[in-house]
Parts: sequence; C-alpha cells; structure tokens
Amino acid sequence: MTTPGPLRSGGRSRFGVFEFDDRTLELTRDGRVVPLRLQPLKLLALLLAQPGELVSRDDLRRALWDDDTFVDFEQGLNHAIRELRAALGDAADSPRFVQTLPRRGYRFIAPAHSLALPDDSPASPAETSPTPAPAAALTTQPHSTIGAGLGWMMTGTFVVVVLGIAYALFSGGVAGGSPASGALAVRPFESPADPALGLGLANAISARLGGQQVVSVRSVRGDARDWPAGVTHALDGEVAMNGPEVEVVARLRDRAGTTVWSERIHMRSDELFSLENVIAERVAGALRMRLAAAEQDRLRRRYTANAEAYADYLRGRAALVKYTPEGTLAAIRAFDAALQRDPTYALARAGLAMACADMYLRFAGPADVERWGQRAEEEARAALELDVDLPEAHLARAAVARKREFDWSATLVEGRRALMLNPNLEQARFFTAAAYYHHGYMEEALIEMEKGRSLHGLDVVDPVRIDALVALFSGQFAPARAKLEEVSRLSSQPIGDTYLALAYYYSGSLERGRTMLESLAGSRSAATAARAEAALAAVLGAEHALDAARGHIDRVLALGYRDHHVAYSLGTAYGQVGDRDAAYRWLRIAADTGFPCLPFFERDPLLDPLRHQTEFVDLLAYVRARRAAVLSAEHS
Repeated sequence: MTTPGPLRSGGRSRFGVFEFDDRTLELTRDGRVVPLRLQPLKLLALLLAQPGELVSRDDLRRALWDDDTFVDFEQGLNHAIRELRAALGDAADSPRFVQTLPRRGYRFIAPAHSLALPDDSPASPAETSPTPAPAAALTTQPHSTIGAGLGWMMTGTFVVVVLGIAYALFSGGVAGGSPASGALAVRPFESPADPALGLGLANAISARLGGQQVVSVRSVRGDARDWPAGVTHALDGEVAMNGPEVEVVARLRDRAGTTVWSERIHMRSDELFSLENVIAERVAGALRMRLAAAEQDRLRRRYTANAEAYADYLRGRAALVKYTPEGTLAAIRAFDAALQRDPTYALARAGLAMACADMYLRFAGPADVERWGQRAEEEARAALELDVDLPEAHLARAAVARKREFDWSATLVEGRRALMLNPNLEQARFFTAAAYYHHGYMEEALIEMEKGRSLHGLDVVDPVRIDALVALFSGQFAPARAKLEEVSRLSSQPIGDTYLALAYYYSGSLERGRTMLESLAGSRSAATAARAEAALAAVLGAEHALDAARGHIDRVLALGYRDHHVAYSLGTAYGQVGDRDAAYRWLRIAADTGFPCLPFFERDPLLDPLRHQTEFVDLLAYVRARRAAVLSAEHS
C-alpha cells in the first residue's frame, strides 16, 4: 500500500478520496478516472504545487494561456475553476479544496500528501487483493420469513450480487485477473409478471451502488447491443415466480459478449431475508478495505423491512420518469402504497416529494396546484427528517426548490449534497443545469446536462429538454424547434409544448405557433394554461391584435398560477401593446423570481419594441445584477 509523504512535484499526490498524477495530469477518485478538460487539470496541478499558498490570477493566466492565445481570460479561468470544483464536489461558499481570495487568486486548502510511485514500494497481494467469500456461502442457511418476497429479493440479493461483481472488477477477479477501470452497466431485469419491477430495479441498484466508491455504475435501458462509452461489463438477468418458488438468473458479460459470471438461484420467497443477510455480510467483509465506515453503513442499511413496500417503490420509480400526468399519478399511488405499508420508508417519501413537485409544476389543475406544492414541501421535509444522509432525500429537496419554489441557490446546494452522497443521481445534474440556463449560463448548463446524460439513467426526457431550452434562450430558434418536437414525442404537452409553440413562432411559423398557444391556453394544467395565455398575449400584440392581446393579459392576471415565465411573457406582452411601465415592472419581477436569463433578454424578438429605449439599458443592468446575486458563489 502506498505511503503518504510530504508533497512533492513530479509525482502522485492524495487529498481526501482523490489522487492526482501531475505527470500524466490524471485525477482519480477511489481508482476511477474523473473526466476533466485539460485546463482544469493544469489548474489543479498549479494549485497542488503550492498547497496553502495564494496562486494569483496573473500567475494562472501566464501558466494556462500563452501570450499569443486570444481568449477571454476571466471567463476561461472562471469556467476552469467551476469545472474543477464540480469534479471535486467542492463549493465556493464553503470550500474544502479550492479557496477563492476575491480579485487576487486561489489557494488549495485541503491536506495533500505525496504517494510513493508504483515502482518505489510495490504493494503486497494481501494489501491489494482481499480474498472474496467462497461462492458456496452465498446460498446457505436461509431461515427467515418475509411473506411475498419478490421486492426484497431485488433490493437484497441483487444489490449484493452486483456489489460482489464490483469487487471482482476492481480486485482482478474478472477477465483473467487484470483489474478493470471501466464501468458496470445494470440493465432492467426481465420480469414478465410485472415489467415495472424490472425497470425500477436497474435504477434502484444504480442508486444504491452510486454511494459506494467501488465502481462506476450505470442504469441502461437499451438491449444487450447497447454499450455506453466506458462500460466494460454489463449485468442483466431474469426473475420468475412459480407459486412460492423464485428462480433468479443473473449474468455478467464483457464487451465482447463473453459471459464472465453467471448464477442460477432457486429459493422459496420466505427465505430471502436470511440469504440477503449472508451475502451482504460476506461482500461487506470482502470490500472492507475499499469502503469507508460511512459507506459500509450504507451498504448494510435496509431502508424498509417490508417486501411489498419495496415492490411498490420500484413501480413508483419506473412511473415517475414517464413525464405524463398518468405516469406521475401512478407514481404517487405506488409511493403512497409503500408508505401505507411502511411510514418510515424514507426512499418512498423522497420519491413521493418528487412526484408531487411534478404535479405542481406540470400537471395540476388550478384547484389543486397549491395542494400539490405544499405536499411536495412536506414530503421532502419528512424524507430528510427520516434520514438526513439519504441522497434521494436531498434530491427531493432540490426538486422542490427547482419546481415549486424556483429557489436556484437551494437547488444548487441540495443537488450538490445529493451528488456528494451519490454521484450517480443524474437528475441532480439536470436540476443544476436548469439553474444555470435560467440564469443564462448556457455552457455550464450543457456541461451538467452531459454529465447527467452520461450516466444513462431512466430519465431520457430531461436532457433533451435542457438541450432544447439552452438553444431557445440562446436565440437558436430552429435547433430549439427540432429538439422540442422530440421532447413532445417523448413526453406530454405540459413538459415542453409552450416552448415549442414559441419556437415555431420565432422560427417563422407564426400561425402554427399562435394556434398551438391557443390550444394550450385551455390546458387542464394550471402552469401550462398560464404560461400559454401570457405568451399568446405577447404574440397577438406583435401581430397588432392589441385588443385581443389585452384580453389575454387580463385572463392571465385572473389566474391563480404565476411564475417567472408567466411574468416574463406578461412583460413582453405589455411591451407589445405599448404599456412600457408595466412591461418593465413585469420583466423585473421575472428576473427577481427565477429568470434573470440575460442572453434571452438580449435576443428575444418579442422585446424589440423596448430594445432601443434608455430604460431597456437599465433593465439589462438590473437583470445582470440579479443574475450575479443568485449565482455569485458559483462564479467567483
């Protein structure tokens, strides 16, 4: 095992769970390579070369950019700092690694130690390859009773089987004994009796394993031919129920299609708890040298002792990512059923909070919208009270901040906390991306979206939607239109059709955009109806139908639902009908309540009647200030 020593340049260093080789500019976390561009890696090398000391911005500029390189240095350095912090799970407002000294530079503040080079002190086999438990031990001594055990077969047996595979991948036990450095894909298990269980299982396994720094794990929806980049092995299998008997088949394949591990397990459903306990204890023992104490605790933790509750939870997770009113209500019913069986089931409570937040923002009618919003807040709070260290609970709180409160600072904080506990939560990346594009930081939004999409989770709608809205709010209306059409095909009207109607309008299909907005204004979704009415008012004003535009403005003001997008469209509508004071007032409200999206304010054609006025310059300054106030810590 390598031994820490005084920090030195020209070698490897360790800080926290990270190691960095300044010869190869490679950053790893518990043996896994952390993907980063060259500039953030060079930046890290410079900071580590002078730990605890100020490295000035001028020194960084000279080291990172040649004199004949023409770039916006301030923007480039800020972007490199943000990327580095994101990779380290660090925060500017409460730094653990990189401290900002305003207007001066940066300082690396974490303890860092040099590591002996590989040929200095080779590790002994006992140090690097712990002996796994005998395979025969995995099927012995079952004796507990749990009733209908399908749910716990999934959460227990399969999770620890995958952990055993993860151990094998990283201790040289697969593919001829050479350690793997890739990722494990977990495909939905085939479950003919209840397909939703197999689909939810893949996501649940990935979420559980994501908190263990043993192997990078991806949930993959495609068939066996679908191999995401970086994945070296894939796990799949089948579940069959035959009365009281259960047959489980699990297989591990490599990229060549070779089966490197498989096992068929026959058991009675009422024997599964004991089997889970035996496997969990053996795998935890084998991985003990790889896991911190907190990770060992999470590995052994049971979130519920009720098999039926867990099965309901899996159904809820599978339904939640459909982005339809029917799917969201099905998820709520499933999570509610799980909580009726086990009121202390924190994972189900967190899932319910996320579903209620979706109902509030996407699907609820005027009479119910506040009820769903309040319930989302209550359920997220309850999930955190049940388990403050549960990553899904922090993800639920981020969902409420993002979809109910439009509190982007809280969205970023809670999303970061969720990712620190489980870096495989793709939706935390998507929530962070939403915070960025609402403030006009488009490149950052796309970076976060791609990080989330690279995890290949069940959510296939949100990354497309984020890509589309970045294009729309950047003034790229034709690409936005094509991407929003895809969102519409993948989900339902409330997810993106108001934006699609505007994309039609901006890209020249005026009548098609107006007609779609007229249809959406009659939606049963309170949010969709209000946003469509406000946008329709602006479009009609631009077409010089001033009386009709004022009528729609009055209808929006009479509605109960209002958010930053409604406020923004009211501002553009008032500008089109000539009421400048009201226009600027509502546009400022939009910036205050969650939409200081500077690029869109600068490029939106519906703001053209205001654009050449002195007050518009003041408005842009106000939006710029609001933008900086909310995310200043992220961009310092």
